[in-house]
Amino acid sequence: MKQSQMQPAIRRYFTLLELMVVLVLASMLMLIALPAFESIISGNAVKASSSQVGSLIQLGRQYAISQRRPVAIVMPGDEGTSIPEEHKFRVVRLAYIEKTSSGTYDFVDWVPASKWLYMPVGALIMEVDQDIGIQDNVTYSNNPMDNGATTIDKVDLSAALGGNASIDNVRCIIFASTGRIIGNGLHVTIGEAAFANGYWIIKRAADTPTNISSANQVNLELNRFTGHHVFRYPEDY
Repeated sequence: MKQSQMQPAIRRYFTLLELMVVLVLASMLMLIALPAFESIISGNAVKASSSQVGSLIQLGRQYAISQRRPVAIVMPGDEGTSIPEEHKFRVVRLAYIEKTSSGTYDFVDWVPASKWLYMPVGALIMEVDQDIGIQDNVTYSNNPMDNGATTIDKVDLSAALGGNASIDNVRCIIFASTGRIIGNGLHVTIGEAAFANGYWIIKRAADTPTNISSANQVNLELNRFTGHHVFRYPEDY
């Protein structure tokens, strides 16, 4: 038998120092890649939320036409201090409403089988009003402001949301029984942000234009007559 065949196989093991070096390098690579992963996750949250809200708006229009009564897509913001902050600007639900003698609209009841739809963490329904996108000043934390929003009164935000049973001036999109949008609410803007203590908390790139408070945002522009929407992005504003 040859001598080489008689020798036992030589196994080489990693030393503790080599393992530590590998772990340090892996940790450094993870730290470098982490912001990119966070950006991907938050970007997907905004896009997913935009699609969900768009689908619910279309569903609301179908209810209004089929039931022959006005329907509101209710998207509470900062109305009423009794609503916990984790629910503000994050939820949407369909409701039946009625027109009052003064021309305003009151909440009647939630559409049967409807539930609160929550936006993923990191995505908020920042505005529901008549202008495109989020407009503000150069600061990073800003007061939310809906310009010319359509609202309804006496909304029951108790139960799941933990608010009062009758809150006025809750922002929404309203469909008449004909399927036509009532009021000025033709834009829904969803952006990457958090809400705390009455302010937007926004991560924003240094080169972001100062008139856009959230660099990552999508605006749903609604057609008054058909309810259909198109997506607008900051570069289109």
